[in-house]
Amino acid sequence: LHPLLAKDGLLWVSWPKGGSGLETDLKRDPIREYLLAQGLVDTKVASVDEQWSGLKFVYRLKDR
Repeated sequence: LHPLLAKDGLLWVSWPKGGSGLETDLKRDPIREYLLAQGLVDTKVASVDEQWSGLKFVYRLKDR
């Protein structure tokens, strides 16, 4: 992830909502835990539509 994301860049990650009926292994908490461990922080949460949610991640200001 580090070589692909500029220090002043951002990353949106989306996953199906729990009640969407879509079968997936993607879940919010493991995604968030992984990206926090990579030095990113989540700054916004969004309801993309009736079936999808998303989080916006950026590097901490001190790490830019």
